[in-house]
Amino acid sequence: MGRFVGVLPDKSLRAAAPIMGDADLLSVGFLLEDKSGMDGLLEIVADRLSGIIAAAHEHDLWAEAIDLLATVNSDNRARLGDITAQQSDEVLGGIIAAAQSLDAWDTLLPVTRAMSFDSLVTFSQHPAVHAESTLSAIVDVALNKDLWLDLLPLAAQLPPPQRAFIAAQVAEQSDERLSDLVRQADDADQ
Repeated sequence: MGRFVGVLPDKSLRAAAPIMGDADLLSVGFLLEDKSGMDGLLEIVADRLSGIIAAAHEHDLWAEAIDLLATVNSDNRARLGDITAQQSDEVLGGIIAAAQSLDAWDTLLPVTRAMSFDSLVTFSQHPAVHAESTLSAIVDVALNKDLWLDLLPLAAQLPPPQRAFIAAQVAEQSDERLSDLVRQADDADQ
C-alpha cells in the first residue's frame, strides 16, 4: 500500500485506514515511496496517532516511527512529540532508548524543540534522558550536526545535575566554537 498512497485519492485512503491496524498504518507510512505524502496521510489517521505511537512501542517499530519523524513538517513533529509525551513512562522511555540505540538523536532532538512546553518538561524529566550516555549522545549530535538551537530548550528543562553535565561537555569546545554557539543563541533570541 505504501507504493500507492501517493496516487490513490484521499477518499480511497480514508476507506482503507479503518480496516488497518495501528502497526500496519505505521508500516505503510514507513514504506511510502514518496515521503512527501506523509503529512497528508497523518491527517487521514489523525484520530489514531496515539494508537500508532503505542503500536510502535508494542511491536518494536521505533525505527520506523523515528524514520517517519524525519519526513513530517514541523507542525506534525510538534503534534507527534506531544502525543508521545502523553503516553506512559514506558512508551516514552521506549522512544528515548530507541533514539539512543539507533543513534537517531538528530531526528528526535528537533522534535523536542517543536513540542509544547508541558510535553518538553515531561520528556526532559524522564529518567532515561538523564543518563550520561544519553546526554553525551544528545550533546554530540547538537554540536556536530548543527542542532545546537534544538538542544537549548531541552537543556533548559533538565534538572541541575544534567544541565551541569551538558555545560561541562560544551565547555570542552574551542573558544572559537563557543563564540559561534553563543552567537547562534543570540541570533535566535532576536
